[in-house]
Amino acid sequence: MITADTESDMRLVIATARAVFAAGGKPLVMWTSSPLGPGKMVDDWLPSESILAAALKADAWVEFNRQYFLYSDTYQKAVEGNPKLRFLGLPGTTSDVFVRLYARVDQRVWGIS
Repeated sequence: MITADTESDMRLVIATARAVFAAGGKPLVMWTSSPLGPGKMVDDWLPSESILAAALKADAWVEFNRQYFLYSDTYQKAVEGNPKLRFLGLPGTTSDVFVRLYARVDQRVWGIS
Protein backbone atom coordinates (compact mmCIF):
# COMPACT_ATOMS: atom_id res chain seq x y z
CA MET A 1 0.00 0.00 0.00
CA ILE A 2 1.35 3.38 -1.02
CA THR A 3 -0.20 6.55 0.36
CA ALA A 4 0.34 10.02 -1.03
CA ASP A 5 -1.31 13.39 -0.76
CA THR A 6 -1.60 16.31 -3.16
CA GLU A 7 1.77 17.63 -1.92
CA SER A 8 3.59 14.36 -2.70
CA ASP A 9 5.99 13.85 -5.60
CA MET A 10 3.79 11.75 -7.88
CA ARG A 11 6.77 10.72 -10.04
CA LEU A 12 8.15 8.91 -7.01
CA VAL A 13 4.79 7.38 -6.13
CA ILE A 14 4.30 6.02 -9.67
CA ALA A 15 7.88 4.75 -9.86
CA THR A 16 7.42 2.95 -6.53
CA ALA A 17 4.17 1.34 -7.70
CA ARG A 18 5.88 0.19 -10.90
CA ALA A 19 8.77 -1.28 -8.92
CA VAL A 20 6.37 -3.14 -6.63
CA PHE A 21 4.58 -4.59 -9.66
CA ALA A 22 7.87 -5.51 -11.36
CA ALA A 23 8.90 -7.38 -8.21
CA GLY A 24 5.69 -9.43 -8.30
CA GLY A 25 3.70 -7.38 -5.79
CA LYS A 26 0.23 -5.91 -6.05
CA PRO A 27 0.57 -2.17 -5.55
CA LEU A 28 -2.31 -0.13 -4.20
CA VAL A 29 -1.92 3.64 -4.40
CA MET A 30 -4.16 5.78 -2.23
CA TRP A 31 -3.96 9.45 -3.19
CA THR A 32 -5.78 11.98 -1.02
CA SER A 33 -6.02 15.70 -0.55
CA SER A 34 -3.47 17.21 1.80
CA PRO A 35 -4.77 17.76 5.33
CA LEU A 36 -4.00 20.96 7.20
CA GLY A 37 -1.37 19.19 9.28
CA PRO A 38 0.23 15.81 10.06
CA GLY A 39 -0.37 13.14 12.68
CA LYS A 40 -3.70 13.24 14.46
CA MET A 41 -4.84 16.09 12.22
CA VAL A 42 -5.26 13.66 9.30
CA ASP A 43 -7.87 11.48 11.01
CA ASP A 44 -10.86 13.76 10.56
CA TRP A 45 -9.70 15.25 7.25
CA LEU A 46 -9.13 12.09 5.21
CA PRO A 47 -11.19 8.96 4.47
CA SER A 48 -9.43 7.33 7.39
CA GLU A 49 -11.76 4.35 7.66
CA SER A 50 -11.04 3.32 4.07
CA ILE A 51 -7.30 3.81 4.51
CA LEU A 52 -7.37 1.82 7.74
CA ALA A 53 -9.30 -1.02 6.08
CA ALA A 54 -6.60 -1.31 3.42
CA ALA A 55 -3.76 -1.05 5.98
CA LEU A 56 -5.26 -3.85 8.05
CA LYS A 57 -4.87 -6.20 5.06
CA ALA A 58 -1.61 -4.86 3.60
CA ASP A 59 1.80 -6.49 3.90
CA ALA A 60 3.61 -3.18 3.64
CA TRP A 61 2.79 0.52 3.73
CA VAL A 62 5.02 3.13 2.14
CA GLU A 63 3.94 6.62 3.08
CA PHE A 64 4.91 9.55 0.85
CA ASN A 65 2.30 11.89 2.33
CA ARG A 66 3.66 15.34 3.08
CA GLN A 67 1.12 15.52 5.92
CA TYR A 68 1.97 12.11 7.36
CA PHE A 69 -0.13 9.45 9.09
CA LEU A 70 2.50 8.59 11.67
CA TYR A 71 1.12 9.33 15.18
CA SER A 72 -2.47 9.43 13.88
CA ASP A 73 -5.25 7.18 15.21
CA THR A 74 -5.42 5.61 11.74
CA TYR A 75 -1.73 4.64 11.87
CA GLN A 76 -1.97 3.40 15.46
CA LYS A 77 -4.99 1.17 14.72
CA ALA A 78 -3.26 -0.18 11.61
CA VAL A 79 -0.06 -1.26 13.38
CA GLU A 80 -1.98 -2.67 16.35
CA GLY A 81 -4.48 -4.52 14.15
CA ASN A 82 -2.04 -5.88 11.57
CA PRO A 83 1.07 -7.39 13.16
CA LYS A 84 2.55 -8.33 9.76
CA LEU A 85 2.39 -4.72 8.48
CA ARG A 86 5.77 -3.18 7.63
CA PHE A 87 5.70 0.62 7.56
CA LEU A 88 8.12 2.98 5.85
CA GLY A 89 7.38 6.65 6.38
CA LEU A 90 9.03 8.95 3.86
CA PRO A 91 6.97 12.13 4.28
CA GLY A 92 7.73 14.82 1.76
CA THR A 93 10.42 12.78 0.00
CA THR A 94 11.03 13.90 -3.57
CA SER A 95 12.34 11.89 -6.50
CA ASP A 96 15.67 13.71 -6.33
CA VAL A 97 16.12 13.00 -2.63
CA PHE A 98 15.11 9.35 -3.08
CA VAL A 99 17.69 8.85 -5.84
CA ARG A 100 20.44 10.44 -3.77
CA LEU A 101 19.63 8.48 -0.61
CA TYR A 102 18.74 5.07 -2.03
CA ALA A 103 19.39 4.58 -5.73
CA ARG A 104 23.00 5.75 -5.76
CA VAL A 105 24.06 3.76 -2.73
CA ASP A 106 26.10 0.60 -3.23
CA GLN A 107 23.81 -1.78 -1.36
CA ARG A 108 26.53 -4.46 -1.26
CA VAL A 109 28.53 -2.30 1.14
CA TRP A 110 25.67 -2.59 3.62
CA GLY A 111 25.06 -6.30 2.95
CA ILE A 112 21.61 -5.63 1.48
CA SER A 113 21.94 -7.10 -2.01
